[in-house]
Amino acid sequence: AGGKSRGNNTILCFEVDGVRVCHLGDLGHPLNDKQVAELGSVDILLIPVGGFFTIDAKVASRLCDRLKPKVIIPMHFKNDRCAFPLAGVDEFLHGKEGVSRPDTSEVEFKQGELPTITKTIVLKPAL
Repeated sequence: AGGKSRGNNTILCFEVDGVRVCHLGDLGHPLNDKQVAELGSVDILLIPVGGFFTIDAKVASRLCDRLKPKVIIPMHFKNDRCAFPLAGVDEFLHGKEGVSRPDTSEVEFKQGELPTITKTIVLKPAL
């Protein structure tokens, strides 16, 4: 935990046009209460879900429940273009409502147009 196994990680949180985005990078451990509080309010959360190098689907789901973002974008999971020993995204999506899989690797958000109920968007891998 805390980067002991895989090295340190940088979490980026920033606000653009009133929309707060949090990119958890290669997070490899659950966040403690202090770390969650430091992140503050999150509108859009990019979260690793594939395990092995990062947190797995269960840890990611618990963290989403704690952060309560309006939009979740899972990342770092197994796909047709990825040879890493990661889990697919389906375990993370299990039981979630409001899931969409647009046929694109990009999505745009505007303040005032964010969902009121959490939505999970699985983007098409760009690489």
